[in-house]
Amino acid sequence: MSNPYPLEDEFGDIIKKARLGLALRPSQVAQQAAIDEEQLLQMEAYDLRPTQPQVQALAAALQLSARKLQAIADEQYVPPSVPTSFGDFRVHMLPGEPGEANCYIIVDRQRDLVGIVDPGVAARRIQGVLDTVRLPLAAILVTHQHGDHTKSLDTFAAQAEDMSLDTTIIPTPGHTEDSTTFYFPGFVMVGDLMFAGSVGRARTEPGLYRTHLQSLHRILALPDNTVIFPGHGPATTVASEKRSNPFFLD
Repeated sequence: MSNPYPLEDEFGDIIKKARLGLALRPSQVAQQAAIDEEQLLQMEAYDLRPTQPQVQALAAALQLSARKLQAIADEQYVPPSVPTSFGDFRVHMLPGEPGEANCYIIVDRQRDLVGIVDPGVAARRIQGVLDTVRLPLAAILVTHQHGDHTKSLDTFAAQAEDMSLDTTIIPTPGHTEDSTTFYFPGFVMVGDLMFAGSVGRARTEPGLYRTHLQSLHRILALPDNTVIFPGHGPATTVASEKRSNPFFLD
C-alpha cells in the first residue's frame, strides 16, 4: 500500500542540502564529480534528470549513499504505510499546507488526555480534531521554534492544562541548535531533523551539519519498527530510513 502523502524532498533537494551542509560551492561539487556546473544547478532545480554515473559521482562528492541516492533518482523509494495506534496512544496527523509544518494530535487513551505537537497548521483544523476527541488538552510540544511549526501556538497555549505527556525528550540539534525529538513508546516526533528519504536543512554554522547527521544516527539507532513522524511529508520507520535514506551511511 503506497503512502498517500508526497515526499518532502526528492533528488534535487537532497543533493543541494548535502552540498550546503558541507559548505561546498556548486563549482566545487561539479569539479569533484567531473560534471558541468550548469548541469548540477539544473539537477538541483529539478530541470535535469541525472544519469547513473552522475548519481554515483555526486554521491561520492557529497558523502551520500550511492545506492540509496540512485533509488531516489530512479523514483523507486516509497515510504511505508505506518500505524497510528500505539498501545494507549493514537496519533492524528494534520499534514501541513504550503508554508506549514505537519501537526500531530496525540491521544493518551489511558489517561484521557490529548497533546498537540507542532501546532503549525490552521487553528480551525486543530480545533476540529480536539472537538472530535473531546478530551482535556494536557500540553503543547514544539520540536523547534520556526514559524511554520508554531503558527497556531498562541491560539491553544491558554487552553493547555500544563500537564505532562508520557514522553522522553531527545536533544537532536542540527536543523536548529535546540531542535528536539519527542519519543513515545513505538514512535517519535522529529520535527525537521529528518523526512522520509531525506533530512531537514542544517544550519550553516561550521560543524552543525555533522551534528545534524549525528542526531540522525541517534534516532535511527532506535528499534527498527519505531515510526517516525516528521515535520514535513509522510511518516516513515527507522527500518525504512536505515535502508533508504541517502544521508544514513551504513
